[in-house]
Amino acid sequence: MILRPILIPIDSLAVDSVSSQAEIPAAIIGTTETATGGKYKIQIIATASEQRAGEIVADIKGTLNYPAFYEKGGNLYKVFVGYFMEENTARQALAKIRQSGFPDAWLVY
Repeated sequence: MILRPILIPIDSLAVDSVSSQAEIPAAIIGTTETATGGKYKIQIIATASEQRAGEIVADIKGTLNYPAFYEKGGNLYKVFVGYFMEENTARQALAKIRQSGFPDAWLVY
């Protein structure tokens, strides 16, 4: 099975809410960066419920200890993990996220 990334442009005008812009530990992305500093992120889910998006973000932060946030795009709230500087690191995190109950998560460049 060949994994191919899905490229999803993010219109900065459509982003109304980001739940976290905290510093990300160096072990996760290879260097200390803010949540907007890396090249790769993982989309977990898109939901119409802001409350559900917030619950998933809290769950990921609490159980997997990954930086997580959501963005509003149109009528949906997209939940992400990241950012990652290295593709290999992002793919390792993707495998853990899929095993933890989000089998449809995918890598976004």
